Parts: sequence; C-alpha cells; structure tokens
Amino acid sequence: MVDKRGISIRGQGPGTWANAFPDAATPPPTKVDIDHTDGEGIRIAAMGCSLSEFAVEGSASRRLASFDLFQPGVRVEGPDFDAILNPTVQARVTQRTKIERMRIAYHPGDGLLSVGDITESQFNDMDIHWNKGTGARYDTGSLWLSDAVGFTVTIASPAVVTTE
Repeated sequence: MVDKRGISIRGQGPGTWANAFPDAATPPPTKVDIDHTDGEGIRIAAMGCSLSEFAVEGSASRRLASFDLFQPGVRVEGPDFDAILNPTVQARVTQRTKIERMRIAYHPGDGLLSVGDITESQFNDMDIHWNKGTGARYDTGSLWLSDAVGFTVTIASPAVVTTE
C-alpha cells in the first residue's frame, strides 16, 4: 500500500501492451507479479502519488481465482472512516493521483478501481486486459452496505474523468 503523500513508483520502461515484445530500442517493461488472492494488487491511499511505466499482472493463482469485486489490479482509495460514528473526521482523499503508461492484467476484479475523490488526477495510456471485472471503474465511495461494517463513505463526489 502506498500511504504516504507524494510517493512515485516508476519502472524502467512503459508497461503498455505495445512493448510486450520489445526490440533493442525499447526496454522491456518492468513487471510486478501479484501472487495473493486476498485484495488489490497495488493500493494508492494518499494524495499526490503516481505509478508509471510498469506492468501489474496477476500470478497463475490470481488468474484462476473467481471474480471478486474487492481484488482489482490497482485500487485508488483513501483510508476508510466512519462518517456516521465520527462525523467530524474529514474524508481522506487521493487527489492528484497520476497513473500512466501501465499495463494491468489478469486480476480477479477490475483492472483499475478508483473510490472517492480523485480531483485533479490523471489516468493516461493504460492497457487494461484480461481482468474478470471492468477495465476501469470509478465509484463515489458510498456503498449500500452498513457503515458499521467499516466500508468507505466519502463526502465528495469523484471528479469528472476525461479520456483522450
């Protein structure tokens, strides 16, 4: 989990499918293999963080797992808080997140899951393939489940997402 502001993780070459079979001029993508089946592959839980130029792929056991909404390849969501029991706590947001030149593949859930406020965030040039959920899903963070269960409740709506 990336839970400190401003952390950047960058690979040695674009993680896009376009260079899955690189030549000498294009370095092979850095690849992170996710081998567990109990949650997201990578989670960004702080403001101003970035991921770029690598692939996040599920292992053989992750590929065989059944569809699971709570196992995306990359999850962008601040820490949970309880707005009902503690209304003075402000939502912890993941604004200004930047994810670019990535490949996200073979996960039991969505490729990219963003929950809550992502104002001024950028998601560019990503190849999201072979996941059991949607390619990218943007959620407000207000789930229909009981707040007492400990799921996220956010005050702000997610930002407008522009694709190019």
